[in-house]
Amino acid sequence: MKDTIALLKECNAGCKSATNSMEQVRSYVKDERLKHLITHYNDRHIALGDECHVMLEELGASERDPNPIPAAMAKLSSSIKLTVNSDTSHVAELLADGCNMGLKSLARYHNKYENASPEAKRLASDLISLELDMARDLLAFI
Repeated sequence: MKDTIALLKECNAGCKSATNSMEQVRSYVKDERLKHLITHYNDRHIALGDECHVMLEELGASERDPNPIPAAMAKLSSSIKLTVNSDTSHVAELLADGCNMGLKSLARYHNKYENASPEAKRLASDLISLELDMARDLLAFI
């Protein structure tokens, strides 16, 4: 059960980090197709995060928020970058970089917590697939 909780906490923190990033850049986006794409993937991350939250509650565990210091530094860095250059390709590139970082982290945790329940592993795999799909779809804007 320890691996299950640890994997779910990492997935939940990843969903929160992703939605925070998407909500941060949304106000800079002028391209309606990219706005639609961001909304679509934000909604899907929220749904997976909610599913993860329910699973953690059923196990009597609490959520884990993203580490506040790196999150604040990333937000500041993104804000500066977007203030300087907020064209569509730059926004898409920042989001794609986030997807790639998420993919590496999720794959690491999926492999590290090998004794997690099948349900937790499925959720992690779904989140990995979501990040891959989003990264691929963002390529059209770069």
